Amino acid sequence: MAVPKKILIIEDEKPLMEAVEAKLKRLGMKVITSQSVQEAFTKLKNETSLDLVWLDHYLLGEETGIVFMQKIHEIEKFRDVPVILVSNTASEDKVETYKKLGVRKCYVKSGVRLDSIIEDIKEITKLRLAN
Repeated sequence: MAVPKKILIIEDEKPLMEAVEAKLKRLGMKVITSQSVQEAFTKLKNETSLDLVWLDHYLLGEETGIVFMQKIHEIEKFRDVPVILVSNTASEDKVETYKKLGVRKCYVKSGVRLDSIIEDIKEITKLRLAN
């Protein structure tokens, strides 16, 4: 039996986080949820692998998604994990910063359907398995 894909969702909007979590779990994925950068890293301490990160820009607490991107690169086992940015508030210059920090794809929440993002997650994690 295949090992389930493991997705970390870092999202401050609880209803959206719960909807994404439910959809990914229905696909057989293991989901870790967090509403802040600090909480995400606390939960990652016990993880040995990760297949994808869903990241929002503004989060609960003081740190933004940019801080998460800077810190995740300091952890070798997570350095190459694909990250997608899903935000309504990241300006164009912030999106450029995210891309320079290695974000794979950026979405404007209000401009894309959740099912489209889920399809992209399935594709990205499938590609990751092949590598």
